[in-house]
Amino acid sequence: MIDDVSPSSGQGGTQVTISGSELFGGATDVESVELSGVEATLLDDRSNDKIVVNAGASASPGAGDVVITGTSGAIVSKSTAFTRSEER
Repeated sequence: MIDDVSPSSGQGGTQVTISGSELFGGATDVESVELSGVEATLLDDRSNDKIVVNAGASASPGAGDVVITGTSGAIVSKSTAFTRSEER
């Protein structure tokens, strides 16, 4: 379960920390993370209760879901938890 996304908004390249519990969805690791529909770059700093990513670049600003896919295919998500800012 995702408890917090910090910061909750940003552009491509923004470092984002996702915290909660069972973020791997019962798997041993995370396969991918999407912020507002755009795949983020996973950083080495990750555990079942904290995942750190860099937001991917996108031409479409707006609010969207945070979706974590575990290596088992399990999905953990939080609705409208990240707002993508307009790229500069």
